[in-house]
Amino acid sequence: MKRQLLERCFYYSATIFLTLCLVYKRDNHQNSSTSEPRKEDMLLNAIKTNRAFVCKQSLPYSKEMFKVDFIICMKDPLKDPIISAFFHINGYVTTGKLGVGVRDRYEEHIINVWLTLLKNYPQATVLDLGSNIGTYTLVSSKMGNQVISVDPSPQNHALLFNSVVLNDFTEDVTQVMNPISDGHYEYTGEVKHGSIEDSLDLYYANSYNGVLSSITLFDLFDLKPEEDTFIIKIDVEGFECKVLTEFLKMETKPKYVPYIQMEVTHHCGAGWKSQCFPTFKTEFLPLLEKSGYTPHVPWPITYEDLKATCYFDVLFVHKDAKPFPYNDPYLAKTFKFNSHYEVM
Repeated sequence: MKRQLLERCFYYSATIFLTLCLVYKRDNHQNSSTSEPRKEDMLLNAIKTNRAFVCKQSLPYSKEMFKVDFIICMKDPLKDPIISAFFHINGYVTTGKLGVGVRDRYEEHIINVWLTLLKNYPQATVLDLGSNIGTYTLVSSKMGNQVISVDPSPQNHALLFNSVVLNDFTEDVTQVMNPISDGHYEYTGEVKHGSIEDSLDLYYANSYNGVLSSITLFDLFDLKPEEDTFIIKIDVEGFECKVLTEFLKMETKPKYVPYIQMEVTHHCGAGWKSQCFPTFKTEFLPLLEKSGYTPHVPWPITYEDLKATCYFDVLFVHKDAKPFPYNDPYLAKTFKFNSHYEVM
């Protein structure tokens, strides 16, 4: 039955999925005179040329606490060694040749902590910003949270939609196919160094035919006006500061965000392609601190520690957030080494 459903959903996703892939703009944003590419065309092309390599049941995350698993549709693992390769060999990380490795799930150490955050706020809406093929979307939905999944790639969304259908998460997940930044900009496929176009071109240059508009964090809040609490996971290739700065500057926040899980490795050195690097330590981190957030890895560290060491991922916890068991022996056991060099 699952196999039959999978075969069908590759095709009817072209119609149902279109209701989810919308361009959201705030009321005060003027519509562009340049028409955007037809989402139907992009998705149909993505579905025809990027069928899932395979869809598989994951191994359970947080084996000793939650035992959360899900079905995930993935890319060719040889072309996506960062995420799909983990799931292709059913949760075993590769070391060298594909298929040889040790027993670890993809980002198991981070997701095990993530699940404890969701348990604290079961009614919160998760914003999966930079969702890729949807690992955090799927694991969050399995925990019962509503999720808004944001990614500019039609290929990623086509795969994610099939995963959503196979897991029966269609009532819980809203997919938004747009880049996210600090304003409403047009992506035309033209490379402009240091711009959102530059970041998108790196991954998605062949996906678009026309103009695609970026959205903001506030556009996403507007999708759930009745919700007060949002939990954010953000990995948007060096544009994290652009997405979050305006929100952090507000004395009175429009929504409560107890936790922000952020990839920060792009901001550690000048060699990384990051819009945040020049002001990451001097402006962005002070805004997080002023807004009441403490960095965790997953245990708490100081902002001076964060400035001195280049971490891969950092969890920012609001001072009023419900505590999570970062010192739990099981979480400590599964958490990997999370930094790769001292910042010079």
